[in-house]
Amino acid sequence: RGRERERQRLACISSHPMKVQDERATVEARLQRAQKTEEAASGQMKLLVDQAQHNYQALADRFDTSMAELRAQAESERQHAVVLQQRLDAAELRTHQAVAHVQMQYEAKLNNTLPINVQRELEGIIAALKQQNVALEGRVGLLQQELLAYRARNGQ
Repeated sequence: RGRERERQRLACISSHPMKVQDERATVEARLQRAQKTEEAASGQMKLLVDQAQHNYQALADRFDTSMAELRAQAESERQHAVVLQQRLDAAELRTHQAVAHVQMQYEAKLNNTLPINVQRELEGIIAALKQQNVALEGRVGLLQQELLAYRARNGQ
């Protein structure tokens, strides 16, 4: 727009031959200044764009690294949860096997008609084992709750 105005002014002045030369020099000087200003602005813009691209790439790299670390941590937590579940399952199986074994022993001994004092002693042992079983089942329940809570916290 400014250039067009200068050209119109130049055309208007061209009718005055004495001032034409001075006006042309003024117009040329202004055009050169405008071009230098435009080149400087363009250089600054390129520098800013390059810097923004560099900053973006650095952020993208940090994001990728963080995501990889989080994925590795999530996998580690998942494996830990699997191990805990396996331990829990094994403890529960051992408890059920122990109870079944004691029950079979008790029934076998009762079938052989044991003396009353031995029978009472065995019943006391069985009662104690049942209490231990209840305690173990309670522990299994707590471990299962912890596992569920752990899975819920870690999105599994």
